[in-house]
Amino acid sequence: MMKHLTRDDASKLLERIQSYWADRGYDVTGIIVAAGYSERLRSTVYEIKTDLVNGYPSQRVA
Repeated sequence: MMKHLTRDDASKLLERIQSYWADRGYDVTGIIVAAGYSERLRSTVYEIKTDLVNGYPSQRVA
């Protein structure tokens, strides 16, 4: 996974992941969480947590 995501980058990536799987009939939920501080960016970095299992969704949209 990508390192050093800003909140905006993480939000865009989560939206792309959810859109990708929604187009294929799956419902993927996710949240953005703070993952610490980056000296390189001099700000908080974020990561995405989803309900994907081994890269695949577990819930098909009814």
